Amino acid sequence: QIGDEAETLLSHLDLSVQVMYGGTKMARDINAMNKRLPAIMVATPGRLMDHLQGTKVRGRKFSDDIISNLDIVVLDEVDRLVDMGMR
Repeated sequence: QIGDEAETLLSHLDLSVQVMYGGTKMARDINAMNKRLPAIMVATPGRLMDHLQGTKVRGRKFSDDIISNLDIVVLDEVDRLVDMGMR
């Protein structure tokens, strides 16, 4: 839902949104980032951690280069962290 709303808001600008969540292949996320780095990334905490632990995009580490150049990162389903015991 957040990704859909962000895409609607950005539809008249030359900015993109990428939504990343578990249950899908990480290669899908990587392929999308290889095509175009988003201005806004919406990700579930688990999937974001997956990418922070070793993904490379265009030969650059996601954890260092990619995430630091994003304009906006939105954590989706953060309530799940509380459910899992993070406080």
